[in-house]
Amino acid sequence: MAATVLIAKPLFALPSGKALRTGGVVTPTDTLFVTPNVASELAGHGITASDLARAGIAVASDSPIGASPAATQIANILRGLGGSGATSALPDALNLAEAAGLGADAFITQDGQILTAFGGTSILPETGGTSIHVIGF
Repeated sequence: MAATVLIAKPLFALPSGKALRTGGVVTPTDTLFVTPNVASELAGHGITASDLARAGIAVASDSPIGASPAATQIANILRGLGGSGATSALPDALNLAEAAGLGADAFITQDGQILTAFGGTSILPETGGTSIHVIGF
């Protein structure tokens, strides 16, 4: 993998880049970053860009153009799964759409809805055929 996007759930249990590397989730050469939406969610839980930097995780500066249509379709898929995760479908979908739009090879998450719908390698809707590998940790 050339680049990896990280989102942790619960958000306050953000693992360090070192923990992900030593745990075999990513390799030492992988670049770890969070999307702008993930960074915003983490900030709401008191995790700053400085905290992320200390964990070996960068913050992408801009959301990719065109992430919104993909996020809308991804959210519709997540809502279709029902359950308690349906209420957070749009932010979760935006996280995945931003990751794909930023060129991430992989998206690392503990989100059950995302893993159910997109675990493994998935071609995301409204992206022109962009695929991303969704990994649980």
